[in-house]
Amino acid sequence: MKKRLLALVLAGMLCCAAAALGDTFTDVEAPEVFVFDGTGGVTVATGTDEGAAADENAAAGASTARSAPYSSVDDGSFWSLSPGETDDAKIWQAMIQPITVYDGGLGASEHAYAMENPDGTGAEVAQIHGQSQGLHVIGEENEYGYVQVEVFSNYDRTYYPETEEEFAHAYELKTGYVKASALKTITPKQDMGLLIDMLTQRMYLFINGERVTEFKISTGLVESLEDALFETIAGEFITVSHTGTLKDDSKYPMLSDYAIRINGGILVHEVPHKERADGSKDYSEYEPLLGTKASHGCIRVQREKTPEGYNHKWIWDNFERGEPYKVLIWSDLNRVDTPQTWQE
Repeated sequence: MKKRLLALVLAGMLCCAAAALGDTFTDVEAPEVFVFDGTGGVTVATGTDEGAAADENAAAGASTARSAPYSSVDDGSFWSLSPGETDDAKIWQAMIQPITVYDGGLGASEHAYAMENPDGTGAEVAQIHGQSQGLHVIGEENEYGYVQVEVFSNYDRTYYPETEEEFAHAYELKTGYVKASALKTITPKQDMGLLIDMLTQRMYLFINGERVTEFKISTGLVESLEDALFETIAGEFITVSHTGTLKDDSKYPMLSDYAIRINGGILVHEVPHKERADGSKDYSEYEPLLGTKASHGCIRVQREKTPEGYNHKWIWDNFERGEPYKVLIWSDLNRVDTPQTWQE
C-alpha cells in the first residue's frame, strides 16, 4: 500500500439515510462465502452457486450455515461473533463490552497506522481513526512497547489501494502493531446500542438487551477501485459527537440532518435531502435508495417512523451527546449465513 494524493473529490465522505421497516422476518439472498465444515474448520465456497455451499455445509453435518467470525481468537467479543448472528443475547454482550480505541493525542477525525513489524517499522498495514474505532488486541505489549491488534482499515485520498490486487483485499481484517501506550479502553453506555448489517442494508436498535426495531439504511457504494474510499468500514465503534447537519454544495448537493460521528469521516445520519426554493425538504432522490448501497461511506437512516415508532431523529434525541454508544457493523463480504430482516 503506497500513499498518494488522488484527484478525487470525496464529498466530505458524506453518506445517507434510510426508509421503512417491518415486523416479520424475511430471508434475504446471501452471496458465496466461508462455510463451516462441521469440525471447526472453514472452507471457501467460490463462485455464486449458493446451493453448492449449502450442500457442502449440510454434508458436514451442520444444521445452519454460519459465516466465519472475523477473528480466530475466540474471546467472546464482537470480533469472535459470526456476522449474521441471530442470538440477540450474544450481540448485546458484544454491544456492552468495553472497547479499545486509539488515543495517542489524536482527535476523532485524525488517524494513525497499524504497522507491519513488532517494533513499529515496515509498511502501514491499516489506517486507524482516533477515539472511536475499535481495535482487537490479540497480544501482550512487547519489548518495543508495541502490541499486536486486528482492525479494519480506513482509506482516504492519501492512503488508498492502488492496484486491483490491493483493492481485492482492501476490506479484509488487517493485523499489525500499534504503540501500547496510545490505546485506551472505554466502557460504552449500557442501555442502548446499534447493529448495522451491510448485507441486508438494515440497522437495528437495541435497548436494554432487546432488539426493538429495524431501520432501512444505505451504506457505502463501491463499484470499482476508484470508489474504494466510499466503503463503509466494518468493525465496532462508539459514538463520539453529535455533529448536526452535513452540507455539501459541490459535486453532490445535499444536506444530511442529525449526523452522529462514529469513525472519522463516517457518520450515522438521516437520509439526505435537497432544499427547494421555498425552503422545504425534497427527499425524492435519496429516500427510494434506502435498503440498497448508495452512500459515500456514511450510514443513511430512514426518517419515517418504523411500526414500533422509531426513526433516526429518535436516535439523535435519545443518544446522549458526547456519550459512547456502541455501534457494531457487519460487512457483507464473505457471508454464508442466510440473513433475515423484519420485513421486505
